[in-house]
Amino acid sequence: MMSTQVTVPINFKRELFLINDELVDRKFVKLSLPVLPETVDLKIENETHYIYDYQFQVIKVSESNINSFPTTQVGDYVVCWRDNFTADCELLSDIVDETKLGKFLEITYVSTEEQIEVPSSSTSDDDVDWEATQHKFYIVIESSSGGVVTPSGTIYVNQGDNLILYFSPDPGKRVSAVYIDGVDIGSVPTYTLENITSAHTVRAEFGVQQVWLEIIE
Repeated sequence: MMSTQVTVPINFKRELFLINDELVDRKFVKLSLPVLPETVDLKIENETHYIYDYQFQVIKVSESNINSFPTTQVGDYVVCWRDNFTADCELLSDIVDETKLGKFLEITYVSTEEQIEVPSSSTSDDDVDWEATQHKFYIVIESSSGGVVTPSGTIYVNQGDNLILYFSPDPGKRVSAVYIDGVDIGSVPTYTLENITSAHTVRAEFGVQQVWLEIIE
């Protein structure tokens, strides 16, 4: 049986940064590992929504920009906040400011790539388009307490596949929000990622089921 090597991201990372005066002034954080920029999600402790990806920027430190990021080295990755679409990092008042002091900034991302062997039933390399048929993408699926998502965790799918997600609240709970790549798609019971051609993040938030009582006099 033949095999080929494909590169897949294998390390899901979660880092917490205490929001203090230094962080507010510095306007960026340094990640501990190399990062796949498109996988980065930001969230403030006790807030249910994620920070939109257009509100922050993932930058690899280089010789040309290292002066903008004290205490870093060339090759490090930093996340900074901005209020425009230039390379300048400007702090947004509704993301990390004095009102958030004492809370934690949560950053999740996928890091590290590894070559793995993928078996094939083909008898010749010429018979297989490895780029089209063997490239895999990761899907990071998580949820709050109060329910489960099926499937869950970090999984890998083939390019072009569909993935059906089911959001199941516990008794007395409800689906309050579902985020696909940080975008709120509403309180849906199921969702299908169709024709997958890139990595995705999925998060479900569960809340208390609302009960309406009608009072008849």
